[in-house]
Amino acid sequence: MTLEEFNRVIKEIHLAFPGKRMDLDTLEIWHRHLSECRYPAVKQRLDAYIRQNSYRPALAHLYVRDETETTVLDMMREWEREGEKKIGDRRYRDKLRPPWEE
Repeated sequence: MTLEEFNRVIKEIHLAFPGKRMDLDTLEIWHRHLSECRYPAVKQRLDAYIRQNSYRPALAHLYVRDETETTVLDMMREWEREGEKKIGDRRYRDKLRPPWEE
């Protein structure tokens, strides 16, 4: 999120929830954390929050963690690794026989 987008979010919060303004230290903390987020996701959360609540949001209400994208190939590689591990375990188990079966 850019500084301009952050300013839009804060302006909308102040307009939707009039009252005490955030001080500079609070704004710096909010900007540091929200700059990691994507603006459309934060804006969507803010819009939903405004519709449902009558008090000002906390930073945690708006923070949206970026989801890591998983691709089909990544999932297939993980399945192959798990399969290799299980196959390897079976081969090892087949070599170990209880003494009474020998």
